[in-house]
Amino acid sequence: MGMGYTIQIMTEAERLYAAPQSMQISGQSGCIGVLSGNIDGYGDALLTTWKDVIPYFKTQDFKDELDAVLEELRHGDWQDAFLKSRWDLSAYCMDHMDAKVKDGFDYGFRLDTQKYSYLLWLNPNKGEENLRCWCYQKSLLDSHMKLAEKGIRFIDSGYRLLFKIKDGEKVRISFSYGGYKDYTCRYIDDYHLEVEGFAYHICEYAEILEHNGHTASPVEIQLHMKREEQSR
Repeated sequence: MGMGYTIQIMTEAERLYAAPQSMQISGQSGCIGVLSGNIDGYGDALLTTWKDVIPYFKTQDFKDELDAVLEELRHGDWQDAFLKSRWDLSAYCMDHMDAKVKDGFDYGFRLDTQKYSYLLWLNPNKGEENLRCWCYQKSLLDSHMKLAEKGIRFIDSGYRLLFKIKDGEKVRISFSYGGYKDYTCRYIDDYHLEVEGFAYHICEYAEILEHNGHTASPVEIQLHMKREEQSR
């Protein structure tokens, strides 16, 4: 481990940040950009592309470190040099089956250096995207994740707490005209949330619901009640 970094299985909370996000959350969590890679048909050359997320964070220091990380993963002599070839990538994934996403083919890992974090999706299958790496400023990512542990508050227009959900969970909006729809929510800060990518102040969202006669409830509770009914 020449560079001095750690690698571990990506947590469920970290998986939220290894996906496209709004510019607001990306900025607060320090997302620099996304590196995508494929191991060529011969199985030993890694072809990569880069996409900026917040260009301000893409310093020369970061670029030098990313090059060094890839060099270690490609040509290092330690057990985690899984990008040497498709065979090495496949073997690494098979050795870490607990990193596999349920009902999917990707394996999730987090690699940390002193200043940066790399959230890695690995897929050893030929013809698939073999690597997708979401790059972050470590301190900002950890800070935002810690704050997000508080959960997302849903209140009424008088600021009375109705319920809370975890970051990334869904809220069910029951419409005044009948029916309902479930929406994924993300934590921005204690007073703001995102609903399907649209940002709101929590009081603003409460006022919108009340004005239209809609009501909100946590989907997880609905699912729990349904499971209880089915078990009776």
